[in-house]
Amino acid sequence: MSTVYLHIGTPKTGTSAIQYFMAGNRKLLESKGYCYPDLGMSFPGIGYNRNAHFLVQKIYDEKKNRLVGKEEELVAKGLDKISEIAKRFSNIIISDEGIWNGGGAKEEFWKNLERQLEDRKIDLKIIVYLRRQDLFIQSYWAQLVKETWTLSFDEYISNGRYKNCALDYSAYLNRIANVIGKDNIIVRVYEKQQYRGTNNSIISDFLEAINLQLTDEYQNMDKVYNVSLSGSPLEVKRILNHMPEYKNKFNFIVPLLAEVQTEMLQNVGFKECKYFSYDEQLKFLEQYAEGNSSVARDYLKRENGILFMNTIEANDSKKISLYSTEELVFVCGKIIALQQHKLDEMIEKSKKNQGYLIEAEKKLRETQKKLKNAEERILLKIGKNIKRYLMRKH
Repeated sequence: MSTVYLHIGTPKTGTSAIQYFMAGNRKLLESKGYCYPDLGMSFPGIGYNRNAHFLVQKIYDEKKNRLVGKEEELVAKGLDKISEIAKRFSNIIISDEGIWNGGGAKEEFWKNLERQLEDRKIDLKIIVYLRRQDLFIQSYWAQLVKETWTLSFDEYISNGRYKNCALDYSAYLNRIANVIGKDNIIVRVYEKQQYRGTNNSIISDFLEAINLQLTDEYQNMDKVYNVSLSGSPLEVKRILNHMPEYKNKFNFIVPLLAEVQTEMLQNVGFKECKYFSYDEQLKFLEQYAEGNSSVARDYLKRENGILFMNTIEANDSKKISLYSTEELVFVCGKIIALQQHKLDEMIEKSKKNQGYLIEAEKKLRETQKKLKNAEERILLKIGKNIKRYLMRKH
């Protein structure tokens, strides 16, 4: 039987980097007996390399009514394609970070998936990366703000919106394990010191999870995807999200803010912010301590019950809740300057292109003139030849 390795996130654990890497090395992986398939399915707002998103894609009609039947047809279609691929490959990898939350929200999701794969004679293994909950929720909130959210972090925590995320890792993993068994769940920890493989990176760790090793044969190992925003650049985006012009998830301001943040990191001592105070951080983590220990013991076979190894230092958690007007104006000013620079570059490029166009038009006129002269010479020569021919005839 072939095996499907289903990578389900969690979100904000390097999933985009893994997906781009796997898609960029398809041919090499296939030579090793592994397939990261392009299933020919794309969805609005979803990266094309997230090839398992068909499992949780929601479908609505024109009146915003959810079409569950259509969703089931989509799942069956995707699994049928995987079934065909399984005739050629023993190992198939599919990935989508939306499954961590999306799968848990669907009734009987794991039972139905396991049954449908079993009907197609395919084994299922789950790969999941876990990030310490306080770090995860800060990064996840920042991603929401980077898109369209206007809630501050304190509001996000105080009103309990964060509970929409599956943060009780033990309870959720046990739900999955009750269907497919603990031995079929591969748990990895999203901490640099816990990465395994050739160069202790998220990529080498993922390959090691599917019994491969990262070598020099592979391409696209170092590129960074889905750059995070933090601090005052993120706060500027949160404020701008109140304006209709910035309600589009993929509006133009995000890459500009990312450039400004990079410059701030390099030149003015800007540091990534923490949105919890030290005491808040400890209190937030306390509610997950017992479950995290269970995960360490049950899924990683660690008798000491330690899941996350990074420690929390009191001076390492400087909470940032308010930003000075100077900071925010500085970020906006840098954006304006960056836009002006890009505009100047476009104008200069346009001038060069205009110069090239004028030169091309000049050469075209010269060529047309040469062609006209050549045409006249040819016609003249043809006329003389006809005249000679007629004279010989008479």
